[in-house]
Formats: sequence, structure tokens, C-alpha cells
Amino acid sequence: MPTRPQDARRRFRAICAAALLAFLIVPLLGAGPADAGERQPNILIVTTDDQTLAEMNSEVLPYTDGFFSADGSTFSNAIVVSPSCCPSRAAFLSGEYPHNNGVLSNDPGYVALEQRRNILPSWMQNAGYRTAHFGKYLNHFQKIHPHGDEPAGWDRWFTLINYRYFDYRMTSDGRVKHFGERNRDYVTRRISNAATRYIQRYGKRRKPLYLQLDHFAPHAEQAATPGRCTEAAQPDPLDANAFLDTPLPQEGLDPATRSFNEEDVSDKSPALAKRRSLSPFVISNVTKRYRCQLAALAGVDRSFQQVIAALQETNSLRRTAIFFTSDNGFFFGEHRLPNNKGLPYEEGVRVPLLAHLPPSITGDVPTPATIDQPVANIDLAPTFLDLAGGFPACTSWGECRRLDGRSLLPLLQGDTSTWPVDRHILIEQGRIQYFCFPYSGLWSPSELFVQYPTDIGDGSCTIESEHYDMDNDPMQLQNLYPSPAGSDEQIREQELEATLIAMRRCSGVEGREPPLEDEPFCG
Repeated sequence: MPTRPQDARRRFRAICAAALLAFLIVPLLGAGPADAGERQPNILIVTTDDQTLAEMNSEVLPYTDGFFSADGSTFSNAIVVSPSCCPSRAAFLSGEYPHNNGVLSNDPGYVALEQRRNILPSWMQNAGYRTAHFGKYLNHFQKIHPHGDEPAGWDRWFTLINYRYFDYRMTSDGRVKHFGERNRDYVTRRISNAATRYIQRYGKRRKPLYLQLDHFAPHAEQAATPGRCTEAAQPDPLDANAFLDTPLPQEGLDPATRSFNEEDVSDKSPALAKRRSLSPFVISNVTKRYRCQLAALAGVDRSFQQVIAALQETNSLRRTAIFFTSDNGFFFGEHRLPNNKGLPYEEGVRVPLLAHLPPSITGDVPTPATIDQPVANIDLAPTFLDLAGGFPACTSWGECRRLDGRSLLPLLQGDTSTWPVDRHILIEQGRIQYFCFPYSGLWSPSELFVQYPTDIGDGSCTIESEHYDMDNDPMQLQNLYPSPAGSDEQIREQELEATLIAMRRCSGVEGREPPLEDEPFCG
């Protein structure tokens, strides 16, 4: 009888538990990462909500951009493997693709996460870190933790319950607190102040810190609040008049060569092909929402400056690895999508990803200013474990995960030799507004191949495919699928489809995890 995948996974977890026991014994014998010399670095990751790659610049976030430009690295080809809030964050915390961690959509969100205790903060605790979360967590975590108690893995828990810029509730280490309408209650300020106090309290202590600062900004707020930004991102009152005249990113480009309000969508999947051109009224609303997002990011920039100042005050900046990213991109009229996310086009999946490593990691060799290799948010968890000293993705009680991502540390140290030359990253998303089943696709900096199971109206679905050559069509205006029969392009599409079918079942990375029967390794 063939071995079932779940049986192979159980064997893998047993192997991991035994390996973990040996790993923990080794330091007691005087050898191992914990005794390798330098003290483990603090790790800080700052995540924004719905920030696009185009919004990561010196005009919008001058301090943040300047910090990483002066002494850091920018990943020019970074994406998320599922471009919506909860599945993206679950992929980051598990280091796994959605088909392995269970979270494919915002609803049911956190409820669908498999092995909820066996995630990154628990692994960091096992590696000797003090862990802290500030801000927004996975959607619907309250259904599992209805009384404000923190999920496993967190020593400090200061987390939003309802998503508002004012008049919201936070759970603080098991106690629910309400914050009102005062300027000082603005959610970005509260999150930043809590993180700053934590650094001031623990930054000078020997035990390393893992800090996760998850902003709600610049996510739109659904409430009809008074002012210029009703039903949009709410800026800090300090920034009420910021970015009043900023144009949309593609404003002024030739309509025939831009994706904004795309002229011809007839070659897109049926749901998009039916969308009408955006009216002047809709474009006006899109412009308003865009400007409000930029204004909300001004508060994020001050927050980042405040946190860096706290690290400097405690003399811990020199031993802190710092990362900045977004949970997904967003559409501001591209492909006729006026207020959307979740789709696999460039504006939805590409995100800013910036990194700063301390001298204890880099030595005298500066990190590359720009890293062009294709990377994804599933690569962050293995990176942090690598920074912690090579600890496995295991809890102290022996639960382990097969990580689908790769450590970014070699790239940050200038070593590209072990990175896959032609890495394709899987993008997958559960049920969203337009499609009847999860879609999946393959992304690389030069091409996108995606399949949508599309409702044809009789209770069944048909597969619709899209294929874009981003070297020659960076705006993704021309769907090449299907290519002429017998052509080299058709052969390429067949290769991509076969790879996609395999990647939908992939698990782990070759050379790091043992193989599982009938489950190929991820790229």
C-alpha cells in the first residue's frame, strides 16, 4: 500500500522532534550556533497593510527610505505568495505556502491555520528570544482567542481587535483596552509607543528580542468618517493636509501603454473582461483613496524613526537586524480595478522589502544595495531562524514545520551561488469575489502564468489561463495564452502548466527537508 502524504508528514515530524532534541543537547556539550561567537541579533520586522511598491519612496517615507538607502538592502523582485492580508501573514508566520498552512483567504482566516501554536514566534522563543507583537494580527484570531488572550509564542501581545484608526479596542497581554478619539489615540501612534516602551525596557538586556510591528496603516477604513478621507485610510491629524495634489502613479502615461483603466481587457479572464472602463467619478474616488494612503504612510515613517531612536537610546541598534515590508499590494484603477486586492497582477503581488543587518552579521563587508533575485514572504521565517543561529523551525515541545521558503541571509551577504537561477514562485488565493475556486499561478520577474477556475453559470467551472511576458509587457496588457499550436510559446506554456500542477502540491526545499512521497519540493 502506498504511503499517504499525511503519514509521511507524521514521520517527518517525528524525525524533527528527534533532531530537535539532538540540536538542544549539542550546545550543552559546548558546540553549536548558540556558542558560535557573536551574540544573537535582535530582529525587528515592520509590516504595513496594503502598501504598494510604488508607495515606497523618499517622498512618502523619507526617513525609512533614507535609513535603508544609507545602510541596507532593497529586494527589487519581492512578492507575496497570496496577495490578501490573512493568507499573506499566515505564509510569513509559517514559512509555508497557503496549500500547506491551510489559510487561503481572509475568511475564515486564522481559524483555518493548521498547527496554530507551531509558527515563527514559538520557534524564536525556542531559539532563546523574547518575542513581542504590536498592531494587526491575522484576521479572525478573536474567534480562537475570544477573551483577548494571546496566541502561543508571544511574550508581549498588544494587538488590534477591531480595525479602526480611532475608537478601537486592543488586547494587551490578555486585557482588552479601548482607545477613543483623541489625537494621541491614533492607532499608529499607540502601536509605536507600545513598541518603543518595550524596546526601552528590554533593549539593554542580554536576551535577544524578536519584535513584530504590524501597522494597520495604510489600509482603508470602511467607516464613513468626516473629512477628506471618509471610507479611506485615515491619516494622523498631523498629516491631515499631506499629499493633497499627488497624482496617481500612472497619470500622464499614454492610455494605450498603461494598465490604469486598461483600454482593452477582452483577453483577461471572463470576470475581468466584463468590467467597464472607470468613470470620471470612480477615478476621482480612486485618487482620493490613493492620496489618503500616502498621508497615512507619513505616520508610519515617523513611527519607524521613533523605533530606530529607541534602539539607538538603548545601544541596541548595532545588534539589530531590521526588515520592512507590506502584506500585499493594492490596485488603484490598474486593469480597471478601482479598490481591490487579491489578484496576481504586479500591482497586487509586488511589495517593498528592505533589510538592514548589524555589523555582527555583516562584518566589514556591506550588504548589497540592491538584490535582484526573486524572493517572497515565505523566505522571511527561514531567514530569521538563520539569523538566530540556524535553529530549526520547531517549538520547544517538538512540533516542526517543513519550510517552503529559503533563507535570504546568503543573498544579504552577497552570495548568490545557491539561489535557484530560474526560480518560479507559486501564487495562490482562495475564494474571492470573482472566482469560484482558488486560483494559482507561477511568478518570476520575467513572466506570469496563472489559472483561474471560473464559474460558467451552470454550477460548474472552466479553467481560464493568462500568460504574460513581463520583459516585453511590464504592464501585463497582452495575455499570450493560448499561443499558436506547435509554437515554441505553446511548448513553454505546457511546461509552465506542468510546473504549476507540481507546485500546487510542493512541500519543503530540496537538500534541507527529506522528500515526501508524491509531494515535490518547492522551488
